[in-house]
Amino acid sequence: ELHKRFRYECDWTESEYQKAQETYLSHLRKIDFNGRSSLVRFLGKSFFHDADVKTISILLNTESVEIELFTVNDLEDINDYRKKIGVEPISWEKYADKPIIYKCTFGRVTDLSIKGKIDLARRPNIIDTELDYYAKSKDFVSRISFSDQDEIEILFKERPL
Repeated sequence: ELHKRFRYECDWTESEYQKAQETYLSHLRKIDFNGRSSLVRFLGKSFFHDADVKTISILLNTESVEIELFTVNDLEDINDYRKKIGVEPISWEKYADKPIIYKCTFGRVTDLSIKGKIDLARRPNIIDTELDYYAKSKDFVSRISFSDQDEIEILFKERPL
C-alpha cells in the first residue's frame, strides 16, 4: 500500500501514511539481510528519492546489473557541513556539473523486468525504491519506480558474505 497508493494518490491522511510506513518498515525488519545494511539504507526507505539515473548496465557475463545515479539532495548535507567548518557552500550549478555518483551493483541477478518505457537519454528521476524478499526462491527484490507506469524490478540471489 505504501508504495502503490501513497506514492501516486493524494487522498490519504498523515496518520494513514505513517501506519502504512510502519507496516513496510516492520516487514523490512523481518528480512534477514545477512549484514547487507546498505540494501536497506539506500533502497529500503527511498534514500534515492529524486535521484537521476545516469546509466543502467546489464552485465551478462557476470549476471549483474549496475545502476549509476546521482542526487542533488546531497548538496544540502554537503553545504551544511561546509558551513560548520567555515568553507563557502557549493552552488547547485557547480555541484550538478560534478555530482557524487552512486553505483549500485546487483550480483547474481535471476530476473530483470522493466515495466513501461524508461528513457535513459532523459535521465529518469526516481520517485521511490522498495525492497522485498521471496523466501521460497531466496531472491531479494529491488523495485525502482519512476512513475506509476515505469518501474524496474531486479531479483537477485542471496550470497554469502
